[in-house]
Amino acid sequence: MTFRNIISSQYAFVRLNPLVFQTRILFRPFSPTPSPRLRQLLQVEEGMKQINLFKKQKSQRFFGGQLLLGRRKKQRPLSNNQALHIVLKSQWARGKNAFTHKDNFAATKALIHSIAKKYGIRIYRIAIVSNHIHIILRAKRRWLYRSYICSITGQIAQHVMKNQSFADFFEKVRGEGVTKIQEQHKEQRFWLLRPFTRILLWGRDYKTCMNYLRQNILEALGFAAYKERKDFYAKWRTKISPV
Repeated sequence: MTFRNIISSQYAFVRLNPLVFQTRILFRPFSPTPSPRLRQLLQVEEGMKQINLFKKQKSQRFFGGQLLLGRRKKQRPLSNNQALHIVLKSQWARGKNAFTHKDNFAATKALIHSIAKKYGIRIYRIAIVSNHIHIILRAKRRWLYRSYICSITGQIAQHVMKNQSFADFFEKVRGEGVTKIQEQHKEQRFWLLRPFTRILLWGRDYKTCMNYLRQNILEALGFAAYKERKDFYAKWRTKISPV
């Protein structure tokens, strides 16, 4: 039996007899599929270690928004044991139709919490800004998240549009001389693209996002001056979608 076969066996035991100075090897039939660590040791020993030419794919944590432009449809990455940062944005939420308007702010906040309670969604923090909404939450199941997002986006849009269809809503908010929705150079629906989501890692990532939402709340309420943020994702966006 060669030394290679002895190493490949995960159940090999070596006993030394001090009287006879002989080596007795007791082994069971070795596993046909050795562990990855043993396989790596054997490759190094024989000088046959192969170079992996393919980059190891990292788990995707970002999805939605402008990242979907020009890309095929695929499943949104979610996690039932990590928090999720969601951004909902509308180009039509301005002036009296803004989410921070007195007629919309309280109702929008109430809808977010009441629907979350209905579907068992845990809300960590929300930030309602003029034309977009930040939510940090955690959903236990994918279908619960899907039901929650469909409910809040539909009901918030209906409240802002005063239960009108989008066509009737557009007739009231269109600019002077504009006869068609296409001439506004905006989305032909209330919400801009699909919701942007990012899976948060517990610890520094989670705390940073919570502080970011807190700053958004203070700026929206007028208790803090607007502070321009650094674009932390510029380099990352260039990697996944080079121009």
